[in-house]
Amino acid sequence: MLLGLVSEPRGRQSLKLQSSELECGIKKGIDSSSNFKEFENSVQTLEEMGEKGELGGFELFYFTDNSVSESAAYRGSSSSKKLFDLVLRLWILELKYGCKIHFIHIAGTRMIEQGTDGISRGNLNEGICNGERMLKFVVPLAETAIERSATLEAWIRGWSDGDKLELLEPEGWFERGHCISGGSLNNDGLWIPEHKDGSFLWNPAPAGASFAIKQLREARHKRPDIAHIFVSPRIMCQEWLKHVFKSADLVLMIPVGTDYWPECMHEPLVLALYFPYVKCEPWQWKNSPLMLELSGKLRGVWKEGKGTEGDILSELWTASRSSSEMSFRELRDLLQGEGNIRFPSL
Repeated sequence: MLLGLVSEPRGRQSLKLQSSELECGIKKGIDSSSNFKEFENSVQTLEEMGEKGELGGFELFYFTDNSVSESAAYRGSSSSKKLFDLVLRLWILELKYGCKIHFIHIAGTRMIEQGTDGISRGNLNEGICNGERMLKFVVPLAETAIERSATLEAWIRGWSDGDKLELLEPEGWFERGHCISGGSLNNDGLWIPEHKDGSFLWNPAPAGASFAIKQLREARHKRPDIAHIFVSPRIMCQEWLKHVFKSADLVLMIPVGTDYWPECMHEPLVLALYFPYVKCEPWQWKNSPLMLELSGKLRGVWKEGKGTEGDILSELWTASRSSSEMSFRELRDLLQGEGNIRFPSL
């Protein structure tokens, strides 16, 4: 199944929307895996589009609920020979027709709402089959999490630094996120930046998250004593999620269905916390027993719908901000999970 958006690059304004149900016929004896079948159907559909002249010079965004297709297409390889052959056919398509194809994983509930999923089951009473306009279901690649949820920013500020937390616009990724607040020319005519500390909320749209996380990691190397929060919907995550897991102290996947991230959002929300480095071993909060325990506890809170995740995050944020005032022993005990007196909500 696919929900595809084909856009012609280099300034031309034509857009071509397509919604098609993939063919179900698979040659017997090749592979019984549903992942392989869906990916093969996708490649076959794209090859047919190329033969009809519908790919030349275009950039195509191919939305699917099959995460294996997204992963294999993005990596350009696969340990499975059959999947690798399909990836190779994709590369040949791009070279042959001068196009660029993006496989993007989306939630199955989004495809159900759009109507593509229902076609395969003979249900013609959903989404576009029910008379809805296709443009209503465009995947929000250019919308930030805070733009989509009116209550998300207030929830984050409620357990972090409140009004002191600075929400960064894209322009702020390159200066303010690095603690630079303007500057001036010195006597030699050289521009000297002025530094101002703060705590920052990075809120990129999925299409720009890879650029934001690169700047965040650079900013953290420059100023390891600054706290950051990163939040973005889990879309196009092949381009940036790996960097988040490598760099953040705590990464949480917030499921849909909460007050601040309702079910109409479809995909989970990625929340990453970056705390100031600590003054003794292990030097950072990441991978400590405390972080591993809190991560598991928070997953359970969301699963059971207790609604206490804000209290736990508030206690964690407060502990991280006061770590510079702790003794070495207090810090070690805390990171080893022996200082849970600071977390009464657990």
